[in-house]
Amino acid sequence: MKKIKNTDQLLAEQYRLQMEEMKLRTQLHSQWSTLKQEAAPGKIVQQLFSGCTSSSQEKSGSSNEFIKQAVATGAETILKNILSSTRKGITGLFRK
Repeated sequence: MKKIKNTDQLLAEQYRLQMEEMKLRTQLHSQWSTLKQEAAPGKIVQQLFSGCTSSSQEKSGSSNEFIKQAVATGAETILKNILSSTRKGITGLFRK
């Protein structure tokens, strides 16, 4: 960072930081929305049932795929619970 020599430079730096903050907030909001959609209970159930139906239609050697899908679904559920419990803390960081 450059050394600030006068008020014009200070104001310019404040403006740059505000623009960067807005950009980062927008990115965070977008990523958070995507994560909420992916971790929605309906989506998890849909993935679970699609894993069940696809594995039942394949040969019996596909039981590993069902287990992988069940583990992935369980991990998503755990992640959803963790994120929902910490959401209040995260939103509190950005409020003034």
